[in-house]
Amino acid sequence: MASSLPKLRSDLTVSEHKTIDGSSFVIKEPNSGNFFRLGEAEHFIVQQFDGKTPADDIRKRGEEKFEAEISKETLDAFVAQLEKRGLLEREDQKPKKTKKRISGNPLYARFRAIDPTRLFDHMLPRLWFFFTPSFVVLSASLILLATGTIIAHRSEFLADLSRLYYFSSLPLLMTAIFVVAVAHECAHGLTCRHFGGEVHEIGFMLMYFQPAMYCNVSDAWLFPEKSKRLWVGFAGPYFESFIWALSVLVWRVTDVETWINNIALIIVLTSGIKTLLNLHPLVKLDGYYLLSDYLEIPNLRRRSFKYVGDLLRICFGIPATMAEGLAPRLRRIYLVYGVLALMGTISILVYVLLTAGGYLVEGRQPTAVLLSMVMLGMKFRRRFRRLFGRKSAYVDEFDDFEDEDADTVEPPKSNSTHSKSPKTKTETRRSSRQAVWLGALCVICAISVFGRIERRVSGQFNTLPRENTDVRAAVEGTAEKVFVDEGNEVKTGDLIAK
Repeated sequence: MASSLPKLRSDLTVSEHKTIDGSSFVIKEPNSGNFFRLGEAEHFIVQQFDGKTPADDIRKRGEEKFEAEISKETLDAFVAQLEKRGLLEREDQKPKKTKKRISGNPLYARFRAIDPTRLFDHMLPRLWFFFTPSFVVLSASLILLATGTIIAHRSEFLADLSRLYYFSSLPLLMTAIFVVAVAHECAHGLTCRHFGGEVHEIGFMLMYFQPAMYCNVSDAWLFPEKSKRLWVGFAGPYFESFIWALSVLVWRVTDVETWINNIALIIVLTSGIKTLLNLHPLVKLDGYYLLSDYLEIPNLRRRSFKYVGDLLRICFGIPATMAEGLAPRLRRIYLVYGVLALMGTISILVYVLLTAGGYLVEGRQPTAVLLSMVMLGMKFRRRFRRLFGRKSAYVDEFDDFEDEDADTVEPPKSNSTHSKSPKTKTETRRSSRQAVWLGALCVICAISVFGRIERRVSGQFNTLPRENTDVRAAVEGTAEKVFVDEGNEVKTGDLIAK
């Protein structure tokens, strides 16, 4: 008797998304909170996993529906992926694990603080006005008015900033930034909760040792409507822009010497800069996720880096793992975003290396230099891994919505026309190492050609003039007045002193 396949778990949440590339299905695994995307064919196959149907029957059903050959190896690999991600029922099903308080890595660490579900459910009925078209119109008008106000009075604003250049203003500055950051993240969470999503995590994070806050609104991936997903991502920066607009008006109408004027000035400065950076699509913040949701391409950054890396491998004659049949639209998007994001990231890293590294060396700080080099090495390693990693990152057969710094493993594609012999692990690792060293060599050559580093010599020294002349009076007396200062240029016949 042919063996049957395991049964698909009944507690999974599945949402269908219709895009210009066809239908896809987002699956939420409740124990880990991870999200996965399946294509239409893969979703049809997993629906046949009832614990009774033999594997051969499932393959035949898939081949009849989609008119494509599905080999036993392909199906086995797909089942292995499902089991690895815990989407199939097992007798030894492990109980739900409690999420760790601290997760991530030294460059991108998360500290989970609270579960805000009860708080958001209590706040939503009382904040109904913020989710109405009237508020959108009112807030947009205020933002436009505040923008015109700050442009018209920019000289006064720049002059007032000098009041913040004192150590005594630091506590007020940190408090204002923290309160606005909480409002920003709550806007994300409340909007997700308003549309029916679950929000169970809010906390703090360190991005390259810079403190920030976050709110886990991953449930937005389950919303079939793209507009709702975009609103969840846009709610944070938009609400912070609204707070910024109110602060501009408060700064204009209140007295300069009052504390409320100082707070408004701080918010105008910090929130304005933060919002511009937050909406930058090349940085993995709100702007990036908005672009990813708008294009309906999850893990856009990682996929783009992988695609550009494959193009570089092909250019240098190194075998690549580019997916066959990738849509022209995706190729264009991956190429444009990958090149821009890669150039921006490497430019920042090189700039930090040449400037901050030079100051550290000049200041004789070997420990700081060593830590900086380790940090840059980790960052470069992650960039090269994304560019030349051997695992596919843009195939849609089994795409998981996880942190983009992690690797994903895709099942092999079924191909009814021909098959390719897989490479051995040694060959794959060798080609990956060659690609990494080749990329490192290109970066070193670029720095050698275009980089400029000044030679610095530290030590005590005295500054002396090139020529020195003594001026003496012909008779004795008292200097009544000196008409020149040290450093002034004088000519023959000029009156120097009386």
